[in-house]
Amino acid sequence: DSTYKWQRAEPESSDSIKNEWKKGVYLEKKMLRDNIGYLRVPYMSFAGPSELDKKAQSLNDSLCSLLSNNVTGIILDLRLNGGGAMFPMMLGLEQLLTDGKIGSFEGKNPSNWILKDNSFYLDSTVLTTITPKCRITYKDIPVAVLIGPATGSSGEFLAIAFKGRKNTVFIGTETAGYITATQGFKINDAVMLLLSTGYGRDRNGKIYENALSPDIYNNEPDSFNDIKNDKKVLRAIKWIKAKQ
Repeated sequence: DSTYKWQRAEPESSDSIKNEWKKGVYLEKKMLRDNIGYLRVPYMSFAGPSELDKKAQSLNDSLCSLLSNNVTGIILDLRLNGGGAMFPMMLGLEQLLTDGKIGSFEGKNPSNWILKDNSFYLDSTVLTTITPKCRITYKDIPVAVLIGPATGSSGEFLAIAFKGRKNTVFIGTETAGYITATQGFKINDAVMLLLSTGYGRDRNGKIYENALSPDIYNNEPDSFNDIKNDKKVLRAIKWIKAKQ
């Protein structure tokens, strides 16, 4: 089923983002001042089921490492997330999300995104599974989601999964706007046509047909090599502190 298969979105953005993209985008976690956790979620390329389970597990291990430090809030950095496989990203962040339906694809054949029993389901089909190293749930902990022009495709669907969550804010600039679900149609043995067939809907039923806009607009330069002084990170820290 190719409904949830997207291409990684190449960024049309600042030189700092393009430079990071060329170097390769990796999972990164840090403890920042005021006991705030920082977690960069990179795009995740499609692979076999066992490899996607490993990607989801690695992301969840990083999140658990932060949560085990009694963090007061999480900064979730999606500025370099250009897409790929959506479901290991969502499952890897399950401690921050709600069990049950967290969103859906809307189109001719709608399907729900569901987290249950440490697995991600598309309706009733299990797509990936993890074994969490922490049982602590932080459903209401403050989460600041950083977005920008390189946040695209399933990176945007990941952001949609956080729409409607309590104590959540989006900081940065508009996303890439590649938010249609696609489906492949076989033409012949050599050619397949990939068409957009639907949009994403958040947990509260809102459909997203255009780029996602931040709650707090900030277009200051990104500092990916100096996260603790990155202007958007500092703005996120300010917001999280105000929620305490």
